[in-house]
Amino acid sequence: MSMTVDEICELAKRSSPMPADMLLSEQGLYLALRNIYDSYRRGIIDDKQGKREKLNAILHPMVYGRMEQEIRSCKEKGLAVVVLDVPLLFEVGAEALADITVCATSPEEVQIERMRTRSGLNREQALSRIRSQMPVSEKEARSDVVLDTNKPLSQLQQDVQKLYHSWADAAL
Repeated sequence: MSMTVDEICELAKRSSPMPADMLLSEQGLYLALRNIYDSYRRGIIDDKQGKREKLNAILHPMVYGRMEQEIRSCKEKGLAVVVLDVPLLFEVGAEALADITVCATSPEEVQIERMRTRSGLNREQALSRIRSQMPVSEKEARSDVVLDTNKPLSQLQQDVQKLYHSWADAAL
Protein backbone atom coordinates (compact mmCIF):
# COMPACT_ATOMS: atom_id res chain seq x y z
CA MET A 1 0.00 0.00 0.00
CA SER A 2 1.33 3.44 -0.87
CA MET A 3 -0.26 6.81 -0.10
CA THR A 4 1.19 10.21 -0.73
CA VAL A 5 0.64 13.15 1.58
CA ASP A 6 -1.34 14.69 -1.29
CA GLU A 7 -3.73 11.72 -1.23
CA ILE A 8 -4.02 11.84 2.55
CA CYS A 9 -4.76 15.57 2.40
CA GLU A 10 -7.46 14.93 -0.20
CA LEU A 11 -9.03 12.25 2.03
CA ALA A 12 -8.83 14.54 5.05
CA LYS A 13 -10.32 17.49 3.17
CA ARG A 14 -13.26 15.38 1.94
CA SER A 15 -13.96 13.73 5.29
CA SER A 16 -13.37 16.56 7.77
CA PRO A 17 -15.96 19.16 8.69
CA MET A 18 -14.86 22.78 8.44
CA PRO A 19 -15.35 24.53 11.79
CA ALA A 20 -15.67 28.29 11.55
CA ASP A 21 -12.73 28.81 13.90
CA MET A 22 -10.42 27.15 11.39
CA LEU A 23 -10.85 30.01 8.97
CA LEU A 24 -7.86 32.32 8.78
CA SER A 25 -7.95 35.95 7.86
CA GLU A 26 -4.85 38.03 7.29
CA GLN A 27 -4.43 40.97 4.94
CA GLY A 28 -7.65 40.13 3.13
CA LEU A 29 -6.67 36.51 2.50
CA TYR A 30 -9.35 34.04 3.56
CA LEU A 31 -8.53 30.37 3.39
CA ALA A 32 -10.73 27.51 4.45
CA LEU A 33 -9.07 24.28 5.48
CA ARG A 34 -10.33 22.63 2.31
CA ASN A 35 -8.19 25.03 0.26
CA ILE A 36 -5.09 25.33 2.43
CA TYR A 37 -3.05 22.54 0.93
CA ASP A 38 -3.89 23.41 -2.66
CA SER A 39 -2.97 27.04 -2.05
CA TYR A 40 0.34 26.07 -0.49
CA ARG A 41 1.20 23.80 -3.41
CA ARG A 42 0.43 26.58 -5.90
CA GLY A 43 2.75 28.93 -4.02
CA ILE A 44 0.01 31.31 -2.84
CA ILE A 45 1.09 30.83 0.76
CA ASP A 46 4.56 32.08 1.56
CA ASP A 47 6.36 32.44 4.84
CA LYS A 48 6.78 36.22 4.85
CA GLN A 49 3.90 36.81 7.25
CA GLY A 50 4.25 33.53 9.13
CA LYS A 51 1.19 32.11 7.39
CA ARG A 52 2.85 28.78 6.65
CA GLU A 53 3.31 27.98 10.34
CA LYS A 54 -0.31 28.87 11.09
CA LEU A 55 -1.59 26.73 8.25
CA ASN A 56 0.73 23.86 9.15
CA ALA A 57 -0.47 23.98 12.76
CA ILE A 58 -3.96 23.21 11.47
CA LEU A 59 -3.09 20.86 8.64
CA HIS A 60 -0.29 18.68 10.07
CA PRO A 61 -2.18 17.18 13.04
CA MET A 62 -5.04 16.24 10.71
CA VAL A 63 -2.71 14.67 8.15
CA TYR A 64 -0.68 12.87 10.84
CA GLY A 65 -3.88 11.44 12.34
CA ARG A 66 -5.09 10.31 8.96
CA MET A 67 -1.74 8.65 8.25
CA GLU A 68 -2.00 6.76 11.56
CA GLN A 69 -5.51 5.59 10.60
CA GLU A 70 -4.36 4.41 7.18
CA ILE A 71 -1.36 2.55 8.65
CA ARG A 72 -3.62 0.79 11.18
CA SER A 73 -6.03 -0.12 8.39
CA CYS A 74 -3.22 -1.56 6.27
CA LYS A 75 -1.90 -3.62 9.20
CA GLU A 76 -5.40 -4.95 9.90
CA LYS A 77 -5.58 -6.05 6.25
CA GLY A 78 -2.29 -7.91 6.68
CA LEU A 79 -0.27 -5.80 4.26
CA ALA A 80 3.44 -6.42 4.73
CA VAL A 81 4.68 -3.05 3.46
CA VAL A 82 3.14 0.41 3.77
CA VAL A 83 4.90 3.25 1.96
CA LEU A 84 4.33 6.83 3.11
CA ASP A 85 5.36 9.60 0.73
CA VAL A 86 5.98 12.49 3.15
CA PRO A 87 8.19 15.33 1.88
CA LEU A 88 8.40 16.98 5.33
CA LEU A 89 8.74 13.75 7.31
CA PHE A 90 11.45 14.95 9.69
CA GLU A 91 10.22 18.55 9.91
CA VAL A 92 6.85 17.44 11.28
CA GLY A 93 8.19 14.61 13.44
CA ALA A 94 6.38 11.92 11.44
CA GLU A 95 9.42 9.64 11.23
CA ALA A 96 8.04 7.85 14.29
CA LEU A 97 5.39 6.36 11.99
CA ALA A 98 8.04 4.65 9.86
CA ASP A 99 10.21 1.61 10.50
CA ILE A 100 12.56 2.70 7.69
CA THR A 101 13.04 6.19 6.29
CA VAL A 102 14.16 6.96 2.76
CA CYS A 103 15.44 10.33 1.60
CA ALA A 104 14.85 10.83 -2.12
CA THR A 105 17.36 13.43 -3.29
CA SER A 106 18.26 15.35 -6.42
CA PRO A 107 20.34 18.43 -7.18
CA GLU A 108 18.69 21.77 -6.41
CA GLU A 109 18.28 22.69 -10.09
CA VAL A 110 16.45 19.42 -10.73
CA GLN A 111 14.19 20.09 -7.72
CA ILE A 112 13.37 23.54 -9.06
CA GLU A 113 12.50 22.22 -12.51
CA ARG A 114 10.33 19.48 -11.02
CA MET A 115 8.42 22.01 -8.90
CA ARG A 116 7.93 24.23 -11.93
CA THR A 117 6.54 21.32 -13.91
CA ARG A 118 4.51 19.64 -11.15
CA SER A 119 3.18 22.62 -9.19
CA GLY A 120 3.56 25.53 -11.59
CA LEU A 121 5.90 27.38 -9.22
CA ASN A 122 8.31 29.93 -10.58
CA ARG A 123 12.00 29.79 -9.69
CA GLU A 124 11.68 32.14 -6.69
CA GLN A 125 8.73 30.21 -5.25
CA ALA A 126 10.55 26.90 -5.70
CA LEU A 127 13.71 28.23 -4.04
CA SER A 128 11.64 29.65 -1.19
CA ARG A 129 10.05 26.25 -0.63
CA ILE A 130 13.42 24.46 -0.77
CA ARG A 131 14.99 26.90 1.69
CA SER A 132 12.04 26.68 4.08
CA GLN A 133 12.74 22.98 4.55
CA MET A 134 15.39 21.11 6.48
CA PRO A 135 18.66 20.95 4.51
CA VAL A 136 18.92 17.84 2.34
CA SER A 137 22.23 16.95 4.01
CA GLU A 138 20.45 16.72 7.37
CA LYS A 139 17.61 14.64 5.91
CA GLU A 140 20.17 12.30 4.35
CA ALA A 141 21.98 11.93 7.68
CA ARG A 142 18.73 11.10 9.49
CA SER A 143 17.48 8.63 6.87
CA ASP A 144 18.07 4.90 6.79
CA VAL A 145 18.32 4.93 2.99
CA VAL A 146 19.30 7.71 0.57
CA LEU A 147 17.85 7.36 -2.91
CA ASP A 148 19.37 9.50 -5.67
CA THR A 149 16.52 10.37 -8.05
CA ASN A 150 18.69 12.16 -10.59
CA LYS A 151 18.77 9.23 -13.02
CA PRO A 152 16.65 7.79 -15.80
CA LEU A 153 13.17 6.84 -14.62
CA SER A 154 13.69 3.19 -15.60
CA GLN A 155 16.76 2.95 -13.32
CA LEU A 156 14.94 4.72 -10.49
CA GLN A 157 12.02 2.30 -10.84
CA GLN A 158 14.43 -0.63 -10.58
CA ASP A 159 16.03 0.86 -7.47
CA VAL A 160 12.63 1.37 -5.83
CA GLN A 161 11.54 -2.17 -6.74
CA LYS A 162 14.70 -3.57 -5.12
CA LEU A 163 14.00 -1.61 -1.93
CA TYR A 164 10.36 -2.68 -1.87
CA HIS A 165 11.18 -6.35 -2.38
CA SER A 166 13.84 -6.26 0.34
CA TRP A 167 11.26 -4.83 2.76
CA ALA A 168 8.59 -7.31 1.71
CA ASP A 169 11.02 -10.22 2.09
CA ALA A 170 12.09 -8.99 5.54
CA ALA A 171 8.44 -8.67 6.64
CA LEU A 172 7.64 -12.31 5.83
